[in-house]
Amino acid sequence: MRIFEGSWKSANAERTFAVPIEIGGRKLTLETTVYSRWQEFFTTDRLDGAVVQLLPTAMRLGENIKVEGAISAELAWLLETNGIPLLATLKNMRTVRIEAREYTTTPLCNPKFDAAMGFSGGVDSFSALFDLLKRPNLGPKLDVLMFNDFSSRRRRDPEATELDVSRVRNLAQRLELEFCEIRSNIAEIDVVGYGLAHSTSNVGGAFLLAGLFRTFIVASGYDAQMLGRDPSDAASIEPALLQSLSPPGRHAYLFGGHKTRVAKTRDIIEEPEVQTGLDVCLSRSPNHLNCGECEKCLRTLAAIEILGRLDKYDRLFDLNAYRQARGSFFYRMKVSNQVFLRELRLLAEAEGHQIARSIIWKGALSHSKLLVARYIRKTRGTLGRRIRLLRARLATHSG
Repeated sequence: MRIFEGSWKSANAERTFAVPIEIGGRKLTLETTVYSRWQEFFTTDRLDGAVVQLLPTAMRLGENIKVEGAISAELAWLLETNGIPLLATLKNMRTVRIEAREYTTTPLCNPKFDAAMGFSGGVDSFSALFDLLKRPNLGPKLDVLMFNDFSSRRRRDPEATELDVSRVRNLAQRLELEFCEIRSNIAEIDVVGYGLAHSTSNVGGAFLLAGLFRTFIVASGYDAQMLGRDPSDAASIEPALLQSLSPPGRHAYLFGGHKTRVAKTRDIIEEPEVQTGLDVCLSRSPNHLNCGECEKCLRTLAAIEILGRLDKYDRLFDLNAYRQARGSFFYRMKVSNQVFLRELRLLAEAEGHQIARSIIWKGALSHSKLLVARYIRKTRGTLGRRIRLLRARLATHSG
């Protein structure tokens, strides 16, 4: 993999920093876009951000990285001694080397603000946000809320993305924080998928704006007891990983690992901003921000129901869809040892929340039907492959 020095492109009020790259003989361009007011805070004298963002792809492909420009000497050292070995513990990741034309020790400029936080509108983001605002003396001063679009959502679904951006922008205004949107096409380039690339995409992209803030806060998706348990998700190693992705004089750190998802939900569900803006959905509903029946919606609504606040969320979630799907979910919650489901089961026991047996039995039946359908699909697919293979062998034999 080769990474070349970038240049600016302008379009109306937006500025795009384009970095040419070569991966496996293909020539591509890594593009990062911000509004023009943030251009002066962008780091262009070194390729730190591009190297961090592209690192998982290089490691999956087993390609060493050749930087045809400058990289911070300290960052190169951190990646070699810490970042790459940590990422190599994840699924199908290989160790690679980074070589640069120049290793710079020139300090970055003094940032305008102390801290920024990436904000998605989910439980983890809201929990971290209110913890930081309510206990300002225990951490960095939060100045900036960032909407980081590293999945090319705006290109694929501009209307839905603009609604999400507007919600975060309006929340920042109400809380008297700065708002910054940054987006990248890294998802169109990386070959490892969201689970393995979100940490590097998030931090590498954010610190392209190293002149804007000193500290970048990442809301933890896992509590401390879950760390290191999932080799398919970079979040499981984030506490150790994040600092090795940070350029000199800048710091990325994880916030929220001291709480379980259930504890975070309990802490935030009475907040008016959460009751009007919580966004956890893996899908979308035509009339609601959250569909009410995907796995994340079910998990969140189950906690809210157990805590007795379901009526507060009828505008955000499709509760009719939830009530139709909750039986199967509550059955899984009752019998599964999956971490999030076990947390919900313990919460129900602590709150004395009783789930009607009729709901559990109906859910068990629905769940059994689902398992049978999956087995039939899997068997049918396997049988089809065997038939095709047999036909191919017969054709070869006949020939």
